[in-house]
Amino acid sequence: MTQEKDPERESKIKKAILINPNLGHPRFLNVGSDLQRMEIPTPLLFISNVSDPGKFKELIVNKLNVVPVFEYRWKLEKELEEKRKEKRSIWTRIKNIFLRKKSPNQQILDYFDEERIELMGQHAVRGEPMPAKILNVKSVEPCKLDDFNYLKDNFCHPHEFLVKHGIFKEFEFFFIVRIGISLSDEVKDFLAFRNFMMCDIIHELDDEEKRVNYHSIVFTKKDWKDFTFIQATDLHLAERYDRVYGLIKQGIKPIPRKERDDEGLIIKDKSPRAILKRLLKPLEKRINNPNNQFRKFIKLMNEKVRANELDFIVFTGDLVDFVLLSRLPKESRSFDYDRCNWRIFKNLIINHPDLEEHEGVFESEELLCPIFTVLGNHDYRPHHYSLLWLKMCERFGLTHEEAEALEGKLSIAISPWNSIVKDSMTLAGYCTEINPSLNFSLKLSGNSFIFLDSGSDSYMNIVDFISGHPSLTGVSTEQIGFLENVRRREIQKDDNVFLFLHAPVINPVSKGRIFKSIKKSIFRRKVKTLKLEDFKEFRFGGKLEKKKSKVRINNIFNIKHSTVSSHWDELLEFCKTCNLILTGHTHTLREFRIHYDDIANQDEHSFSVYHDIYSQIFTRPKEIKKFGPFAVQTPALWLDGKGEPKGTVSFREIKIINGKIASFGVVTIY
Repeated sequence: MTQEKDPERESKIKKAILINPNLGHPRFLNVGSDLQRMEIPTPLLFISNVSDPGKFKELIVNKLNVVPVFEYRWKLEKELEEKRKEKRSIWTRIKNIFLRKKSPNQQILDYFDEERIELMGQHAVRGEPMPAKILNVKSVEPCKLDDFNYLKDNFCHPHEFLVKHGIFKEFEFFFIVRIGISLSDEVKDFLAFRNFMMCDIIHELDDEEKRVNYHSIVFTKKDWKDFTFIQATDLHLAERYDRVYGLIKQGIKPIPRKERDDEGLIIKDKSPRAILKRLLKPLEKRINNPNNQFRKFIKLMNEKVRANELDFIVFTGDLVDFVLLSRLPKESRSFDYDRCNWRIFKNLIINHPDLEEHEGVFESEELLCPIFTVLGNHDYRPHHYSLLWLKMCERFGLTHEEAEALEGKLSIAISPWNSIVKDSMTLAGYCTEINPSLNFSLKLSGNSFIFLDSGSDSYMNIVDFISGHPSLTGVSTEQIGFLENVRRREIQKDDNVFLFLHAPVINPVSKGRIFKSIKKSIFRRKVKTLKLEDFKEFRFGGKLEKKKSKVRINNIFNIKHSTVSSHWDELLEFCKTCNLILTGHTHTLREFRIHYDDIANQDEHSFSVYHDIYSQIFTRPKEIKKFGPFAVQTPALWLDGKGEPKGTVSFREIKIINGKIASFGVVTIY
């Protein structure tokens, strides 16, 4: 049984926590191509329960180390080469003959196999620690998002959200610590072959425990004129999905409710029909496990990293399906990190084995690429939902009978409405272990990246909510101020500007669809509904300048469906600054281009919206620059909009060549 944590004891032991950079908000440090920089400075953000800078400094002096993360293949190949050099000498060959030892080549293979077996389960190894030299320490106050200070110190200023909601409990004093890092020889050797190297930051605590901020420092040789990044969205990870396969293998026929007990919820169904069904479609081929899809994605990304074809990944929300582990009884529910699916997300990234082994779980690897994270509406949902609710079981490849039999094993009885309530503490594990910044920006040479939290489920647009496609609460006045500060302070005239958020900024639906649906059901009349596919910009052929009125969709469709409930107009106005707006939420592939009219107020809106699959049409940087901005929705990583696993892995790949956006197409692996 897990021992409950004592907050008072914790505060005595942990007096300082490094919160930025972290796994979902790493720090890029350019080392140049010659790798001759002796000491690389960078700021770190700490939170502490001591207010005095002098006492705080004592907690971190000589206790910070930067540890490089190597891919195991590179490490083994390097050691193998050393062995080859050692065994090439004439004296070694003569000695082996008299001692009747194996040939040098066989000894090398034996050595390789032994080391490979030892490290196979890790897929990444840590190098020698590089001590961090403390250059200076200063105390800072938390500020609002729209405060100019929030953009200072390479985005190290803390947001008041962290203290207001008690994310770090009794910790409330912030310090910016500037450190210096000297690269080790093995890091330089690695960077001779790779474009970047990730490092963990380890803070040794007083009680001999260690706080690790994984993948938080990235040394890079890039000048950011030629690079590639990936946008992936809607992962919907949860611990319970790794349990499904093993449980169903026990059988699929539920015991009648009156005869059920805690241990015997599932028995074997030996009927001819059930046996035939299992033969025609084996269980492993129809179960859709989001966690396994993410494991596939990680392996694919690692291959790109090894080929120097990928620089970072952005996850745009719905990282988890819900926050609290689904099997927690009411008296045990808390938002401690260990009891949340945030632990599952992080463990999958760093390939940390979970507490239990489950059958049907794919082999995993540690992701060898830095990531940036943005929240989605599911990341705000504290409780799980029943797999029987709204036929959700079908999306996971389960029959109704199987889902019913699994209920007691996977879930605690809970009202369907509780699964969509909000709670600010759902973000506690996310902020402490993954990313403390809900909204932030990043400037890499002539490229500006803006990461925006589009909020939780909104009940304002009740029609969207009831239809199963909820809008999100949207952006606040503070966030609009933040965007304006980024525009004025960080974005230059010719920058490539990328905006990432979960909710789409444009999502068309036929106007009057509810009335038409009622008319069809009551009067049983045929009702003509408009289809977005009929209004593709290139459907009519010809040049873009011709027949615009026929394909302009914002006067024909409601383009605000399932987007954001507040400040939508201001958000859309900011999009004028962007080249690409990359979103998720709908689990579909949709792309729009926004043309801002020169003359304001000539229509209902001062912009025109067009639809097509532009990433396949515009294949030259000049076209992408000229006809943008483009607001795109990327398919979910594991299921499409109808719940069908048409592509096992879908993501969007954005390439920048010679400082220009060259492509932004979706990649689907079948």
